[in-house]
Amino acid sequence: MVKQTALAACPPFAYPTLERALGADFELIPVTTMADAVGVLERNRDLSVVICGVYFDESRMHDLLRCVRSRFPKLPFVCVRILSTELPRVARDAIELAARTLGAAAFIDFPDLVAQRGEKEAEQELRRAVLAQASEMRTPPKSLAAT
Repeated sequence: MVKQTALAACPPFAYPTLERALGADFELIPVTTMADAVGVLERNRDLSVVICGVYFDESRMHDLLRCVRSRFPKLPFVCVRILSTELPRVARDAIELAARTLGAAAFIDFPDLVAQRGEKEAEQELRRAVLAQASEMRTPPKSLAAT
């Protein structure tokens, strides 16, 4: 089976969680900065999905989402909260609302899923959500140079 390719924009501590949940189905390309993310987007026309953590590059998830929506409008973008630090529900809801308003295909609160269903089921739910977005027929992203 050929793996799909996904950009994994997240802090280093979050990558092992994504690898456990998605590594069987996706070739993950990890990036930790906005500049690296844009570079990968420019060079990899075969990306199936962007997975971005809330705390990517000092909380620049929404910035990357805006970039992807403006330059690669058909590329699915999945936002994921991975860090399990205390965050008030209103703040989580605001982050999700902003992400969906900016065009995210999904928002997954992984710590919340773990609390409700346990680690293994949370990983399976993350996998299902990302696979659902990646499997939709999408046209390859246009080059940044063409925009």
